[in-house]
Amino acid sequence: GPTMLTPRVQIRAGAQSQAFIVESYGSVAGATTFTNALTIVDVAADAMVDHVKLQREALTAFHLGAMFARVDRAGTFRSHAITLGGRIARNDISATLAGEGAECTLDGLYVAEGDSLVDTHTTIDHAMPHCPSHELYKGILAGKARAVFNGKILVRQDAQKTNAKQTNKALLLSDDATINTKPQLEIFADDVKCTHG
Repeated sequence: GPTMLTPRVQIRAGAQSQAFIVESYGSVAGATTFTNALTIVDVAADAMVDHVKLQREALTAFHLGAMFARVDRAGTFRSHAITLGGRIARNDISATLAGEGAECTLDGLYVAEGDSLVDTHTTIDHAMPHCPSHELYKGILAGKARAVFNGKILVRQDAQKTNAKQTNKALLLSDDATINTKPQLEIFADDVKCTHG
């Protein structure tokens, strides 16, 4: 019968540590499942976390995933989200660069067919100075598949010398496939380099 899963993953990387983590989600073809996943990442000073999320559930599955990351001084956080299945798949990723020199990379790939919906919302909060961020999401849509990409970069007043880049590209393989893209820049500092496309 229908199944509901609510996993919670908490990652705490201590000072000067390194971690590579893979989260993988799958389901049996034809099974109706609802996954409500939460991942919390805390990257201490000079630490590095490389995180991969692979979602390859059946086309009858519903997947909602949220990730919250906090990166301290000179820490590095990299997220790679790969979405290959699901009737409705949503990824919310929020990263706060809370220490000077913290770095964040958010990359993603989504592939959808039939009448699937892939929904991606990202936020990178530059709270401190000298923090670079890079974001690249790519999608391939066929049939009547739909996708949403909403990427927000926030540069706070004290976050001088910020360098933030954001790119979203999609390939539509049919006339009925659609994507809605909404890049957002909110900049309150005056010595920054920020781009989106």
